[in-house]
Amino acid sequence: MAPFHLNTSSLGVLIPQLKKQYPNRLMVLMISSTKAPRVSLAPNKLTGNLWADLVTYVIQPDGTLKYVFTLETVVGGSGEVGFNASKITGHVTKL
Repeated sequence: MAPFHLNTSSLGVLIPQLKKQYPNRLMVLMISSTKAPRVSLAPNKLTGNLWADLVTYVIQPDGTLKYVFTLETVVGGSGEVGFNASKITGHVTKL
């Protein structure tokens, strides 16, 4: 279970119409990949990209989901990979 509950009031700061149309309703986010992830590995460096759609729903009083919007996303990052004794170490940087 997530340590917080996303609701229309908290997201209403970014999207005021959502808070107005669906006051204080819980939300569900579903993430689905739209392309195969791309990962490249070079000496001591790992780089990757993920493509996904973030589909947003509001939970209605009867428990059904009402579609609100889809956010197309691309997440990229790179990192340094190393070895220290018997451990793999690393540092990740968002692109």
